[in-house]
Amino acid sequence: AAEILYRRDMEVEVIYPALVASAVGYSIFGSVVGFAPIFGSYTGPFNPAALPLYAVLGAAAGLVGLLYIRAFYGIHNAFKRLRVSPYLKPALGGLLTGAIALLAPEVMGIGYGWINLLEYGRLGSLPSALPAVYLLALLPFLKIAATGLTVGSGGSGGVFAPGLFIGAFVGGDLGLLFHLAFPQLAPSIAPFVIVGMAALFGGAAKAPLSVTVMVVEMTGSFQLLPAAVIAVAVSYIVTGNNSIYRSQVPTRRDSPAHAGE
Repeated sequence: AAEILYRRDMEVEVIYPALVASAVGYSIFGSVVGFAPIFGSYTGPFNPAALPLYAVLGAAAGLVGLLYIRAFYGIHNAFKRLRVSPYLKPALGGLLTGAIALLAPEVMGIGYGWINLLEYGRLGSLPSALPAVYLLALLPFLKIAATGLTVGSGGSGGVFAPGLFIGAFVGGDLGLLFHLAFPQLAPSIAPFVIVGMAALFGGAAKAPLSVTVMVVEMTGSFQLLPAAVIAVAVSYIVTGNNSIYRSQVPTRRDSPAHAGE
């Protein structure tokens, strides 16, 4: 909440109220649903020698994050220029998204379940008819296209959950490559999946601190915190001033809410 309004600044005054509201909301939700982390507790080993691999992951996540931003708004602008009835635009977007889903059903929905399967290395459980290796490589880009077509055509949807999905599969892609090339440094793809989520969305949304903390909260472990800090920082630098949230302003000084200060 404190970061999302600005690209290079923070709304400091909302931190304490946000902490209180989050704690109350978390307590109520957890008492009903349970307090287990969304993506399971990460208990695997962490090798500090693997930190350069996470820097590479951060760079890759930043580049894919740039593609996510530009494709999202490029598709939105293309539909805006399309000279057809406004009622037909969502139908066309849905038709094209459905065509992608025929190839890879994983692009539909929020995708948290697919992230869990990826984290635990259960790629054989994914419903797509594509071979697992091709699916792993293509899914980030298919999800980018499906999200852009859905929201850009006027359909209902957000960018947070797709951002996590895209980042998870970018992390899975590189995690698999690292595992094959450096098995001692990357014995599992799970940490790369988790850090990939944070790195991509942290760079694309210009919210590095929030998503770094999110890694700890979602996994119930501090072991991946150093890796997340490095990957998110690199991704943040790579994405530059680009953001998936166009309404963000650079700093508090540029905000109309602080114009009189």
